[in-house]
Amino acid sequence: MPFPFTECRDILLQDVLEALSGNRTRIAALEVDTPRPSLSGMSLDVLPWHQFACISFRKWGTETSEGDSRYSPADWELYEFIGDGYFEKTRECTAGLYQSPPDGITPAHCAHLIYTAGAEALLDPAVAQELQASGIDAPLITDDTAGSFEFIVLDEDKVITANYCEVTIASRLTRRLLD
Repeated sequence: MPFPFTECRDILLQDVLEALSGNRTRIAALEVDTPRPSLSGMSLDVLPWHQFACISFRKWGTETSEGDSRYSPADWELYEFIGDGYFEKTRECTAGLYQSPPDGITPAHCAHLIYTAGAEALLDPAVAQELQASGIDAPLITDDTAGSFEFIVLDEDKVITANYCEVTIASRLTRRLLD
């Protein structure tokens, strides 16, 4: 059986949208009246070996090019902002795939595919639209845009140390340019 990538992506997307919609008031309260947006990023944190998934938000000023906490959601003040009560299907799907990966796929490679599916889910226009409905300045991502608000999916084991969302955007651009 091949890895059910589309199904995994769809489950992740559905759970992210439900979590954002169900917390719209809490998310809107994060955006304070300042010249600059209060939030600079959102991370979908998935640990399939622990049946764990959550959404974390990064505040402006906690991201630096040195990377001290830019890509360390567990160090953010708003880590696990949305977790309990959400992501049941995501936890079930990702843990099941990780614990019993399809033939020929190791658990580590399965995790890689889960993170890639998570990046595809976060970059779906519906996620940016839901964040915008909460007053967050989240860009609609195309293969040519990024914006000041960053979508983030990371491999906590650091098998691949890049932000999967950035890799996905770069891959989309490459495919478009070569087509």
